Amino acid sequence: MTITTTPVRRRGGSGLLMAAPALLLFGLFGFVPLVGVAALSVARWGGLGSIGWAGAAN
Repeated sequence: MTITTTPVRRRGGSGLLMAAPALLLFGLFGFVPLVGVAALSVARWGGLGSIGWAGAAN
């Protein structure tokens, strides 16, 4: 006699819900500063005053 069981189906949203705080913190402390650094890398700025566009000449 063999016993067959049906597989349990899981809902896919719970994993994303648990990963959302980590993704939010990564975006806040990782991706946002990275965009700021990329913007400053093409800018002409002496540390004080206004920031100007330098482009690839920087």
